[in-house]
Amino acid sequence: MEVPEGYTAAYGIPYSVLLLIAVAVVMTVIARKTRLGRYIFATGGNPDAAELSGINTRLLTVKVFSIMGILVGISAVVASARLTNTPTTSARSTSCASLPRP
Repeated sequence: MEVPEGYTAAYGIPYSVLLLIAVAVVMTVIARKTRLGRYIFATGGNPDAAELSGINTRLLTVKVFSIMGILVGISAVVASARLTNTPTTSARSTSCASLPRP
């Protein structure tokens, strides 16, 4: 079996998969065991009721977008590492169908 150049793994599992598992576990713990997770679920279910119960929904929205920005950054690093070098046209095949092409 040929191993691609630059392939790295721990116990036969690629590091990107181990990172995926770690992020999934951390986000699950945050969502199920912390106050932040409960606030996110409450705001997602009914933002008006969450705000009336004392949750600062504007600050929570900023926090959620910050967390998502960090996760997107992690995914960009993993995608860049998998592609070895990233040309500027690499996302054309994954672009959204609703966006016009240049």
